[in-house]
Amino acid sequence: MNAAGRRTSGWPALSLILQYHLIMNYQMQKRIRSLELPPIPSVRWENADAFADLSRILEPLVNLVRLHRAVPHGIQSYLNALDEAGIRLNCVRSVVLPGDPLPEDALPDLPGRDALQSEIQRLSELLADLTGCPKTGIRIEMPDQPMCPRMHVDHVTLRLITTWRGPGTEWLDEAGTDRRLLGSDHVIRERAAVHRANTGDILILKGERWPGNSGLGAVHRSPPAEGTQQRRVLFACDAVW
Repeated sequence: MNAAGRRTSGWPALSLILQYHLIMNYQMQKRIRSLELPPIPSVRWENADAFADLSRILEPLVNLVRLHRAVPHGIQSYLNALDEAGIRLNCVRSVVLPGDPLPEDALPDLPGRDALQSEIQRLSELLADLTGCPKTGIRIEMPDQPMCPRMHVDHVTLRLITTWRGPGTEWLDEAGTDRRLLGSDHVIRERAAVHRANTGDILILKGERWPGNSGLGAVHRSPPAEGTQQRRVLFACDAVW
């Protein structure tokens, strides 16, 4: 058989192979279309009625819990004493054992300091109880401008936030969030989805590094600046391993 004949006689076999692959590909596509894909998890936030209820943050689909409360007695006195002395508390940073106070030199010795130390110790211990972390990272800010004015997520496990003076942190309902646009104003699908904590409220937020929470961190931001002479005072506490 000549070369031309060999090439011609090979076509039927090649055609059968192509038909086989087409059939298999069609059947595979049918199987894929017939599969029921699991729904994308929808995370939510919740209100707590007591300190013990903050443990709801440990539920898989809860990424933020808010506890309503007033600023503890004595803290406002300390902040006022700082104002009168012309002292600005800013960029206070420390890593402490849960329940331990900040180093004495971290806070000026003014009326109300003990109340502020007690608050820090209590909240540090609370976060450690929730996470089992051996240490907590403490941060106190008195910013001139909003530190994080755009909606974002934190790359932490759990973070506790409270505002001792000024407007509280804002966050988004998941239904009103377009996570593809994080970092821009367009992440907010509807204004009604924006919530704000009151002064004194405690927020516990899940970050991206909480086990199983990648892509589901609580979406939040610093509140817009308000026309007031007094600076906002923010306290944040992170779990540290």
